[in-house]
Amino acid sequence: MQTFRSFAGLSMLLVLITACGESSPPVDPTPLPTLTPVPTATPLPSPTPAPTPEPQPTPDSATDDAPPTAEEYYVAATSYSDAGDDDFAINLFSKAIELDPTFSDAYNDRGASYMALEDFSKAESDFSKAIELEPDDADYYNNRGVARMSLFDVEMAIDDFTTSIDLDPVMIDAYLNRSMVYVRQQQFEESLIDLEIILNIDPQYAEIHNYRASIFMALDRPRDALGELDRLISLRFADRDAHVNRAITLLILGEDERAQLDIDVAIELGVDTDRLQQTLDRVRAERDADAE
Repeated sequence: MQTFRSFAGLSMLLVLITACGESSPPVDPTPLPTLTPVPTATPLPSPTPAPTPEPQPTPDSATDDAPPTAEEYYVAATSYSDAGDDDFAINLFSKAIELDPTFSDAYNDRGASYMALEDFSKAESDFSKAIELEPDDADYYNNRGVARMSLFDVEMAIDDFTTSIDLDPVMIDAYLNRSMVYVRQQQFEESLIDLEIILNIDPQYAEIHNYRASIFMALDRPRDALGELDRLISLRFADRDAHVNRAITLLILGEDERAQLDIDVAIELGVDTDRLQQTLDRVRAERDADAE
């Protein structure tokens, strides 16, 4: 059964992925060299990545006297879905549903394939059917919330993520997705609370500190952002983007000597020095202009 996590609602305002060559652990792929953007992005969620298996034979290869069952169609469909052939997977999920109209996971995973094809209305319909059949499944509500985000039905998306959390209080994906919606609504404090809950559930989830840092910068709280980046680097020292982020934050705070230490580390880790220098020059110029 597939569960979605969406990061599209939150733009990282510090990390310059394209300035760093091959990126270290991924954040937002959009470079944002300015330091006070309001994170707004079009949600295009994708399924949680899964290893691509060798596609299994279709159920059509079954013998005449042993026709495929709904479960066999479903298993074959998930293989094709995992391999990226969502069109064919949808066909097989549909066959499973024809044989067993109460097969909630088949509706859910067909919805996931529709999501992959960006047919969000059909995805929402399938997730809703899965919920109708299994109203206590937290994953189904989280998935429908992502579909509703993609359809810009923000309030209904929040309701779905909240229901998912009510059903499963440690549902990290639902907290993260709801946090992204709150950011889009500029409800930054609510977003910070959800991200803090994720850290209480999983203290090693390093990327959450990056998300929190970006929100603190949007709130013009660079000192709090610095604390989050310190925690991120303590968990993931070799993340050159985190060092770039912290260097920028330190420059904003006027701590140039400390910033240089992070700049040196980022260069050692392979940052694109020309792009980095352009960004640092711009940050210094903006800081100095604000000080006048």
